[in-house]
Amino acid sequence: MNHPLPAFPPRAGWMPDETPASAPAFSWRAATGDDLPFLRELYAQHRAPEFAALGWPESMLRTFLDGQFDMQHRNYIACYTPADFLVVLREGRAVGRLYLYGTEDAIHIIDILLMPSERGTGMGTHLLRTVQDAVQRNGMQAVSLQVDAHNHGAQRLYARLGFACEDVGDVQWRMRWRAGVTA
Repeated sequence: MNHPLPAFPPRAGWMPDETPASAPAFSWRAATGDDLPFLRELYAQHRAPEFAALGWPESMLRTFLDGQFDMQHRNYIACYTPADFLVVLREGRAVGRLYLYGTEDAIHIIDILLMPSERGTGMGTHLLRTVQDAVQRNGMQAVSLQVDAHNHGAQRLYARLGFACEDVGDVQWRMRWRAGVTA
């Protein structure tokens, strides 16, 4: 039995309402239920290559990925409050997501994911720098995130922006940027 996915909560406001002047081609807005088809497709495009070697029929793979997306969405909504669930836009078109969870002294990047065509364009760098700026503007201490242990490109990006490894695991690395640290 399919149950409707829970709604996104109101925005916590960790990210500024306006895009930095240094990145005029992209922006963000709060995610809504209308974004779920795009977010589902974004997730599927990101995860499908991991399962390609299994040789599953396309319909089976899609059913599996849809179920994984649903579970992830439910978990994020249930576990992360207050949060910003943002859709990233390039010239008004949805191209990614940025999910942020805040505490008194830090912002945790729950997820940052861009369409394959947007990777390597500098958008991720601008988003991460904007989060770092938000931490400093709000008098917080750090930005933390987890990255797949095999995602070497993302690890290099985070290190270039001043993130340091706090825990290196077989599946995930935990990384943190501290306010005042320059890359």
